[in-house]
Amino acid sequence: SAAGSGATVTSTARLHATL
Repeated sequence: SAAGSGATVTSTARLHATL
C-alpha cells in the first residue's frame, strides 16, 4: 500500500541519516 511504502521510505531515510 502507499502508506506502507511511505513508512519504509521514512525508515530507510532515518537509517541513512544515522549513518
